Amino acid sequence: MTSLAFRHATSDDLDALVKLENRCFAEDRISRRSFRRFLDMPRDRLIIALAGDELLGYCLVLMSAATRLARIYSIAVSPAERGRNIGEQLVREAEAAAVDAGRIVMRLEVREDNSPAIR
Repeated sequence: MTSLAFRHATSDDLDALVKLENRCFAEDRISRRSFRRFLDMPRDRLIIALAGDELLGYCLVLMSAATRLARIYSIAVSPAERGRNIGEQLVREAEAAAVDAGRIVMRLEVREDNSPAIR
């Protein structure tokens, strides 16, 4: 099994992020323009999981300037890589990034029809 690396996304990851988003979601997708905006927001975090150069997943964390709240806005893992706890590891990385940014609460909302995410 290839080891995973986690880091903050950069504009160089934009094509891979859009491609992953399109593979993972049939609706409510984050657009290329929105990904670019999130990358440019200094207080938000877009954390990616990589195996070598291959993007396997991401976790987008929004951090309000007015509160100490962090919100996982979106999380995606490549369909071929699901079941390897990549999503869980991304959440842990997101938690660490939120703590580093001085946040004390993290929120994640999951659609009722997203049974794989609910366990």
